[in-house]
Amino acid sequence: MITLANEFLQAIRFLAPRDTGQYASSWVIQSIDDNHVTIATPKGGLAVYLEYGTQPHPIFPRRRKVLHWEDASGDHFALYVRHPGFPAKPHIRPATNVVESKIQEIAKQMVSKYFKI
Repeated sequence: MITLANEFLQAIRFLAPRDTGQYASSWVIQSIDDNHVTIATPKGGLAVYLEYGTQPHPIFPRRRKVLHWEDASGDHFALYVRHPGFPAKPHIRPATNVVESKIQEIAKQMVSKYFKI
């Protein structure tokens, strides 16, 4: 099972979108027992947005009355901004395809070990 988990982890890391590479390298095997392996990233919220993308939506201030940001053209203030959304960059679901054939192979081995077919 650990081999399969490592292959899945490597597939996610390989397929993950890259900017600095921090997100891809943040994926780790969190826990392993006889029946389960947990592969996770501390950037779980980002993982959902990257996997499925977002629709255009407004962004409102949470802690203050206005949004504030600085860039090369100076200080900016706004009551809200319109985020254009961004397309999905699937990497978790495609990683399952990478290891799917191995999962089927293991399942066949387990079935043939315990049942005569």
